[in-house]
Amino acid sequence: MFRILSCLIVLGAFVARAAELPRTTIRRVADIQSVTHAEASGAGVPFELEGWIVMSGVTFAFEDDSGAYNFDSYLSDTNVPYATGDHVRIAGEIVHEHGGIYAHCRELAVLGHREPAPAVRATIAELLVGRFNYRLVTIRGEVNDVYKDEIAPGWTYFSIAERGQTIYLPLRQDLCSCDNPESLIGLTVEATGLYVFGDNLGMRQNIGRMFKTDRPLKILPSQSKGLFDVPELENCRQLGPSDVAALGRRRVRGTVLAVWRGNCALLKANDGRLIRLNLVSAPPPRTGLAVEAVGVPGSDLYNVNLMRVRWRPTTGRPASPASPVDLAVRNLFIDDLGCHRINPEYNGRCIRFQGTVRGLPSGANTERQIVLESDGFLLPVDFSSCPEALETLSEGCRVEITGVCVVDIDNWQPSVVFPRIKEILVVLPAAGALKVLARPSWWTAGRLLAVIGALLAVLAGIVMWNFTLRTLAERRGRELNEETIARVTSDLKLYERTRLAVELHDSLAQSLTGVSLEIKTAGRLA
Repeated sequence: MFRILSCLIVLGAFVARAAELPRTTIRRVADIQSVTHAEASGAGVPFELEGWIVMSGVTFAFEDDSGAYNFDSYLSDTNVPYATGDHVRIAGEIVHEHGGIYAHCRELAVLGHREPAPAVRATIAELLVGRFNYRLVTIRGEVNDVYKDEIAPGWTYFSIAERGQTIYLPLRQDLCSCDNPESLIGLTVEATGLYVFGDNLGMRQNIGRMFKTDRPLKILPSQSKGLFDVPELENCRQLGPSDVAALGRRRVRGTVLAVWRGNCALLKANDGRLIRLNLVSAPPPRTGLAVEAVGVPGSDLYNVNLMRVRWRPTTGRPASPASPVDLAVRNLFIDDLGCHRINPEYNGRCIRFQGTVRGLPSGANTERQIVLESDGFLLPVDFSSCPEALETLSEGCRVEITGVCVVDIDNWQPSVVFPRIKEILVVLPAAGALKVLARPSWWTAGRLLAVIGALLAVLAGIVMWNFTLRTLAERRGRELNEETIARVTSDLKLYERTRLAVELHDSLAQSLTGVSLEIKTAGRLA
């Protein structure tokens, strides 16, 4: 009964809310905004508007006396040409898609044209507080990051920052002013377009802020900075998405302790901090190199890291390598009380241990890692810095490894209480850090199984050969028996015929027959 009553209350509230929304045709942009910011019950409401196009493209910005809005267009089937500055009449309906409410324009008629009004200059901070929603504005800022859109490969996203505020700008490939968009990082650019927010962002509505434009970026060389001309990375606490946006790109100098997977590196900064680098530039730096890295800050529970990192070598003196610590692998996974846990205190430390190779990378595996068994635990060892060392290894080898221990932890996110430790591994800095203590015995389990298999195959062959010979002998015996019987039968027939011939030739019956014939002949002659 309680559930039925609750359902009736919810249904009544839904109907009451739907009654508040306009069900007649919408005639003003301001009403479009109020409906699209409401709940899904606003879907299906038609609109007919008359005004001006302030920016054209796949979507277009439209304004009238009450405000402005960015419309999704389904006009590709009608082939209606339109351009910025056109006086148009549009019609469509409110639809509910991708978890939001959108105004889809399905009909458009051009009534006239005028020169579009010049864009208003605004700061990113003014856009974010809503002063120029859906208005044509010109912004200026520094490109602090560039990345390809994984959903739409023909688009590139630019992260534009100004005074600690960041906005995202998607740009079609044909509008990029250079073949390598990443070369614009660190440069000051100017863009003209409109600020879009909220549900009108489509599937990327959680991005929160986007600047749409149909024009190429304008580069301002006089105010541009180099890629590495950014502030130093300070020793910050836990960083969330808003903190990262406020910090922008940061720079750090230090010595590379380890490189794994070809795109991850562990850096020991000049002040002693350990910083994980997620690289986007290839090739990665080699172990022991003094570098300068620039990237977007992030943090796990223990360290501040840099993501989307570009690097370059520096003339500074690299830190001297630390002396390795002899370690039992069980200490990485079991604490002093005997509890199973990963010990992050060994992150970045050079350790030395022994183990047995239990797994080698397959031909299709691009990650140069092996698996060692030591103290009953399996520990991956990365050979990205020296893949040639894998050529001397085979399963069952007893080896001694001297490498850098890496505890790889996810960066902190608002939806995660404690970042997950992805893995713990040892990175081999050079081929000389691997020593083969003993080769596996030739008489391995695999070879034993191979010999047993070969013996079983020989035994099966002997059995089949014996069965074939026996079958052949039985068939030949039957053939010989049949031949003997045929020969004996023939001899008996020949003996019987011979006996009958002898009896007919030498018996009394033959004499009497001769006398009878002579008497008959004499009678005829007489």
